[in-house]
Amino acid sequence: MTRPEIARLPLNDVIAARDVQPTNVTWLWPGRLPAGKLTMLDGDPGTGKSTLALEICARLSVGGSWPDGGTAPLGASLILTAEDDLADTVVPRLIAARANLDNVHMWTDSPAGGGGGRSVQFPTDLDDLRHRITYVGARLVVVDVLMAYLSDAIDAHKDQSVRLVMRGLTRVAADTGAAMLLLRHPTKTIGSSALHRGGGSVGIIGAARAGLQVVLDPATPETRLLSVTKSSYSKKAVTLKYNLVAHPSGVASVEWLGTDNRSADDIVNPSIFDSREVTATKWLRSYLGGQAGPFDAAPIIKEAAAEGIGEATLRRARLTLKIESRKVQQQWVWSWIDTSKPTGAVLPSTVHEAL
Repeated sequence: MTRPEIARLPLNDVIAARDVQPTNVTWLWPGRLPAGKLTMLDGDPGTGKSTLALEICARLSVGGSWPDGGTAPLGASLILTAEDDLADTVVPRLIAARANLDNVHMWTDSPAGGGGGRSVQFPTDLDDLRHRITYVGARLVVVDVLMAYLSDAIDAHKDQSVRLVMRGLTRVAADTGAAMLLLRHPTKTIGSSALHRGGGSVGIIGAARAGLQVVLDPATPETRLLSVTKSSYSKKAVTLKYNLVAHPSGVASVEWLGTDNRSADDIVNPSIFDSREVTATKWLRSYLGGQAGPFDAAPIIKEAAAEGIGEATLRRARLTLKIESRKVQQQWVWSWIDTSKPTGAVLPSTVHEAL
């Protein structure tokens, strides 16, 4: 057969863009957990990432509210856990999180659980994973931790090797529509970006469409910070704060504490965070030029953006310089607070202020 004749043969694996029907990305948790995609959740041992994953399962199981607003879709979860006992840890944590236990399922390694008496391994058991997702109607799959479920043939530190697993998981997620939350321990490398702190090959976070991290707050170590390290489909969601509190049963549960201005990189590399604030403070002081004010806030915010200063950083600079923000006749204005005498001025703290 000649080359022109070969060129005329139909190829079923090549399609034109016009034949693809565009669709929108759907979310389990908007800005954090896309449906039918892989999401990494990185965190050191003891930071509460497993408890957080069960909290997410619990909210899905009852169609509860997300801590940053919106409602979780009602649905089932499938959990693979290699580190925690089901009877004394996983189920008590689910009960503490007020989960509907009928909507949370565990794939065990026991023969009764379908593991055939051996550990679940990927990519070997990808077809079995697909079957179990379909069987329980899972909207979410939690793998805790990913490295524990890689087969002996997979080298987690080699990109080409680990992508065999990630491609398989991606395909299963896409085919079933289930979001996959893959937990991972970070490396001990200091100074790396939040995106690259996770253990194993960079191909792991490369294959994931979203990335989350849990770290202890350097300022208040009892507080955990949940931040977004990667978001392929939306603007990175704001960082959330939470504590682990003791439940009467003896296990920990999640107590949400609101939002935090810091990004994932700000948290793991505080020197970057500090230098941004120092730069913004110097810029704002220079921009105002010692004038008494008041100042129209809108052009200041616009000029700061042109200088690469984000809104959260500019707000911290304003607070550092003791500049109040208040609304006057539908217009936000800034003015210096005279600290030499009690003026009654109060720094606004709501999200509705002009930074």
